[in-house]
Amino acid sequence: EKYLIQLLGQLSDDFGIDKAVLEYYIVKPYYLEQDTIVNKNLIFTSNNHNTDEYFKYNWNLADINIGPGDEIIYWIKAYDNNSATGPGIGVSNTLRAYFPSLEELFLEVENEQENIFETFDNMNDSMEELKNMYEDISNDVLKQEMGWEQEKNSDEMINEIETISSKIESLEKAIQKIEELNENNNLINENLGDKIETLQKMFQDIITPELMAALQELQKSLNEDDFKKSLEELNNFEFEMEDLENQLDRMIDLFEQVVAEQKLNELIKKIENMVNLQKEISNEIKNKAKDSSIKPMEEKQSRNLDDLFKTMENAEELLKKNNKKTADNLNELRNSSIAHNLQKEINNISNNSGPNKKESSDKIENHINEMENKLNEIISEYNKKMSIEILTMYTRIIKNLLDMSYEQELINKESENIKYKTNSNIKNITSKENIILYQYKNLFIQISDLSRKSFHIKPEVSKTFGQIFNNLIKTINNF
Repeated sequence: EKYLIQLLGQLSDDFGIDKAVLEYYIVKPYYLEQDTIVNKNLIFTSNNHNTDEYFKYNWNLADINIGPGDEIIYWIKAYDNNSATGPGIGVSNTLRAYFPSLEELFLEVENEQENIFETFDNMNDSMEELKNMYEDISNDVLKQEMGWEQEKNSDEMINEIETISSKIESLEKAIQKIEELNENNNLINENLGDKIETLQKMFQDIITPELMAALQELQKSLNEDDFKKSLEELNNFEFEMEDLENQLDRMIDLFEQVVAEQKLNELIKKIENMVNLQKEISNEIKNKAKDSSIKPMEEKQSRNLDDLFKTMENAEELLKKNNKKTADNLNELRNSSIAHNLQKEINNISNNSGPNKKESSDKIENHINEMENKLNEIISEYNKKMSIEILTMYTRIIKNLLDMSYEQELINKESENIKYKTNSNIKNITSKENIILYQYKNLFIQISDLSRKSFHIKPEVSKTFGQIFNNLIKTINNF
């Protein structure tokens, strides 16, 4: 968290400036005891007592006891050098610095995530428009109908790609906003932060130069009424367009993974917040504070628990599609005896007093700690499962590549002495090549599946394997 406020100012006084002081107090959330003490920080003392002074003051808040939901009310006082009747004091406008609560921060992240999903939906609509335009041009070219109408369609395709590019820019900004919120407020762990950063870089490279070049070449061939070249450029553009669609689908899958993992991080932050608040409640009870001071804290803790259960339910829904085991574990914890006992104690604590209240608070602390431990176990199991699953997929792909390479070497040796197409072994070799082609198709699917789970597969990897697959088909057909 960046606990720093930079203050800049200009002071003027006919008697000269003697000193400037920062004064402030902290307004705590309603459920915590208020501290109305006005604190003072010396900004500077002037040795020359100039009539005009400029100052730059970096106010470090790290040593101030502030937390989520706190608001700092502050102002600056300037003292002049009037030693006869003074000093005169000038006071700035009152300013405020607010530290958002965890709920507000996560709500802001959630709003940005919803905007991203909405943009993805819009981009999918644009992709469908692009594919429809391609189909129209493709059908016309096959009928050898090339002219102004087809050129117009190709211009519209460029406009649609520009629309997609514009939406990608808005996605980048939204991802950057989420990244800044997470980084500045320590909302997530480093591993998830790296994933978000990687995702942002992927967005920057999704509209490839090859896609635009393929469309430009298609336009050129249409303008020249070159039937053969138009067919070739249509195939090139179709490949690039499919690659764009695959990359967008991959981005959606990876972003859904990020959202789910962010929700798991949110659960940990919220349970930690409950741990800290309950310790404060126990401390207030121990110090025999008035019930009127403790009750708002107890009410806040009750709302925290409701919010925690709601967040768990949201996490279950997000994980249900790709990680049902984790979703089931969260559901089981939410409906466990630990959760029920915690709910019961939080609901009843306000009815207790004296030693009973202290005992009830201690029980709540224990139950919250149990919940926290269980949540950490579930998330640890999730991370381990994901790592093993991705490692297994990597291993399978490497093994299949090695097996295919070995099989291809055997075929190469078998075909070394074949000089004529009439050779009786050609049919056998072609059959073996078709088997390898089928294996390669499965391998390509495995790589696509891996790329939708792993952030370490570069976009060009899937594209390269797609190009190899197309070349294999051409080679076998020409054999």
